[in-house]
Amino acid sequence: MEPFTTALVGALAAGALAAAKDTATKAIKDSYAGIREYIKDRYAKVKLDDLEKEPQSRGQQLVVKEKLEEAQAEQDAMLPKLLESLVTALKDQAPDAAKIVGVDLEQIHAAINVQIRRVGESGPVKIKDIEARGGSVVIEDVGVPGKK
Repeated sequence: MEPFTTALVGALAAGALAAAKDTATKAIKDSYAGIREYIKDRYAKVKLDDLEKEPQSRGQQLVVKEKLEEAQAEQDAMLPKLLESLVTALKDQAPDAAKIVGVDLEQIHAAINVQIRRVGESGPVKIKDIEARGGSVVIEDVGVPGKK
């Protein structure tokens, strides 16, 4: 799973590319405009203009990623929701935009942290397909059967 800021920047680059096309759907334009405005209002140091001009540029993507990390955007509760909206629109209506900018939309998910704590000792524990959509996975205090 991609780190949140990597996923966010990838989706922003794909969204910028897709939204700039005359054939872009309203869903793509609206979801991109929404996340762009949110970032502009909330994170003044994160400039998206150059990324929009060159969405395929790894350099531009890295600059935006660095600024988002400096601003601790991964702790923002609203960004994962906006990211999810943009990714859904891109997956449904412009998956090629992501490929052009070098992003795998299947690796981008948005939501909150997953935390599993104090798992009992009563038997085997099977955890499968956990996704920390926009955050991290924390698993603590997993008991080992027969040991204390």
